[in-house]
Amino acid sequence: MAVLAVGMPEAAVWANRQAGYLSTGDAVPPTWQSAVLDVLRPDFLLVMIVFWMVGTAGGAALGTALRRQPAGTPD
Repeated sequence: MAVLAVGMPEAAVWANRQAGYLSTGDAVPPTWQSAVLDVLRPDFLLVMIVFWMVGTAGGAALGTALRRQPAGTPD
């Protein structure tokens, strides 16, 4: 949800500034609507979901592996 909440307005801003498509940076979209639809492509959404899920799972695993003892507890 956060990807959509941030991606759609950001795509419109990029299109307005003629900076290119948000997902690839290629070409300048002809309208802000096409820029927003670019962010709503299923392949882009799937890549974002996988990317953030891997990052979240990796962070959780790293945090579990490196967990610290609470302050004041004996080793």
